[in-house]
Formats: sequence, structure tokens, C-alpha cells
Amino acid sequence: MVPSFAHIAYRATDWDTERSWLLERGLFVIATNPTELQAHPEPGELRA
Repeated sequence: MVPSFAHIAYRATDWDTERSWLLERGLFVIATNPTELQAHPEPGELRA
């Protein structure tokens, strides 16, 4: 992925800057909120 992606979770204070950096490079897909990076099972996975 992106080398700087790993540190985003603990750089919450700099998240706005990080997100802007990612969005400028067209990486909107991974420019999610750090609190949402945790794995959340999909409904389909719960029934598996």
C-alpha cells in the first residue's frame, strides 16, 4: 500500500494533514478515519 499508511493510526492529531495528502494523490479509498481502520466483519461474514 502506502509506506506512510501504518503511522496514520497513532498520528490522529495530524490526520487532517495526512488525509489531505492522501486525497491529493487520489488515494480516497484508503483515506478513512483512523478509528474505522479496525476490522469490522461484514454481515455475510457473521453468518459464515
